[in-house]
Amino acid sequence: MKDAPVLQATDKVLILLLSLKCTPTIKSIILLSLGFSILLFSFLLPEAEALSFFSSTSKLEQYDIFNNRHKHTLHHREWYSSSGSDAEEFMDEGEPTELSLSSSDLQRLAEMRDRYKIIPILILDAMLPGQCLDFRSNDPKFFSLIDYVLENNQLNVVEERRVIGMIGVNPNTGQPLNLGVTLNLDEHCVRREDDSLRISVKGSRRFQVQGNPWFDESESFYLAEIEFIENREESLSAAEAQEACKLSDALPDLIDRWLGWVIQTGASDQAGMDSRLKDIGPMPDEAGARAIWTAAMINPLPALGVCLEIRPAMLACKNDLDRVRLAVAAIRSSIDHLSGRRRLF
Repeated sequence: MKDAPVLQATDKVLILLLSLKCTPTIKSIILLSLGFSILLFSFLLPEAEALSFFSSTSKLEQYDIFNNRHKHTLHHREWYSSSGSDAEEFMDEGEPTELSLSSSDLQRLAEMRDRYKIIPILILDAMLPGQCLDFRSNDPKFFSLIDYVLENNQLNVVEERRVIGMIGVNPNTGQPLNLGVTLNLDEHCVRREDDSLRISVKGSRRFQVQGNPWFDESESFYLAEIEFIENREESLSAAEAQEACKLSDALPDLIDRWLGWVIQTGASDQAGMDSRLKDIGPMPDEAGARAIWTAAMINPLPALGVCLEIRPAMLACKNDLDRVRLAVAAIRSSIDHLSGRRRLF
């Protein structure tokens, strides 16, 4: 027993007390003090044992012993690490219950997973979906970038094509933008000419860079985590959506007028305009997509010199109303410039 040493010591003290030659009052005082000391010691003994326990066992051993002692009276708390952050779950005794997900839940999770990718980044110029780029370079770092893309099967995003993220530079700060479009790339898009490499690609999906890019192992180009944003939910009231549709309805007529002035002034010929229309496809019906299509038409790569540079601004628009407002203002100012009513530059 744990209390045996205490009782043996108490017996010895009582025998010693009875053998003392003193008055009964003094003996009573000594007995009361002794009783109080025994009572106090009985309370302190478990704490003393606890201090000895913690000083002689490791943290892991302490947890195991404590868990075994109290497993029938406490709910267990287990910690799991997920994507760098801790998630806490409280579990009762018994088998854990599985979380059932509906088909729509599973589809939403798959969409969220496919919305984020790590891709190489080419910092060259701002582009819009549907616009074409014909680029040639003899820079060894550009060779490394293209080789990396063609050899990396994890970059398969669109059918069997790999992707590069194309971003431009902020004209005011000189810093790379965090918004751009993907370029679909395969062996047919790449041509080696003498000591240079040439690619012919088309802008595809809009994206936003998440966090800070980093160099690849050869320090030839940047890699970045990106989020595809063409299906991102946007804040737009009913009145704003109605205004966007109303402005969007004016774009077909404005495009016809613009095309007439472009050909009349010699900024381009009919064949050139037909080629651009073939690249970007027919005008969409949806307001936001129609605004992006309009910007791609009037502010192409290379530029015609008849419109303000609006590609970075179009990529940065927060919702469809902002996109339509920008497209309408840009094409009207371009028509005024072509007609000589108000020059832009």
